[in-house]
Amino acid sequence: MNVKNFIKSIGFIFLYLFLNVLISLISYFIKTDNLLLENVILVLENIFILLIIYSIMRKKMINEFNNFKKNYKKNISISIKYWFMGFVFMIITNLIITLLFIKGIAPNEESNREILNMYPLYSIISMCLIGPFIEELLFRLNFSDVFKNRKAYIIVTGIIFGSMHVILSLETVRDLFYIIPYSCLGIAFGAIYYDTKNIYSSIFAHSLHNTLTIAIILFGI
Repeated sequence: MNVKNFIKSIGFIFLYLFLNVLISLISYFIKTDNLLLENVILVLENIFILLIIYSIMRKKMINEFNNFKKNYKKNISISIKYWFMGFVFMIITNLIITLLFIKGIAPNEESNREILNMYPLYSIISMCLIGPFIEELLFRLNFSDVFKNRKAYIIVTGIIFGSMHVILSLETVRDLFYIIPYSCLGIAFGAIYYDTKNIYSSIFAHSLHNTLTIAIILFGI
């Protein structure tokens, strides 16, 4: 592991969190009574954060996009395979946690459902498009120069991904159990990126997962 690059990668995540806090403060002071306008503002704020992160990683993003276009069939095939495996393990571990330890759903999922009800336009665009881009840049591409070992890369980045999805919405200590199912999904995304060496492969899988999740919530599938 390259310790220097690891510290830089963690610092980059803190930069993202700082931007989120800053944007939240701005949103608080420019609240309106127009729901559509609030949705649009939230979308624009997320696009602003994405553009900042993209500008830092622009060179890698352009190179990997060109590569993705040349090998998109292979990359999508690998993406779907690993995503499905991660999704199955996520469901199984979620069921075990729900049956043995905690009744109900993960706080992060509960929060997403509430935001979807309050700001549907923003939630759909953010979760299906902007969110996967930002998170894959933060948790996959951001750590691409840190680990040389495949297992270390996919496990550590997967756990960081899972932890961030739980800790930021933590209500009780028992909710930490939900790090396991989220990490299963994060490990799958890490395997996709490592094996394809292409961030657009994991973005595709992440977007697919979030889109299906929203469809399940909206249509009660």
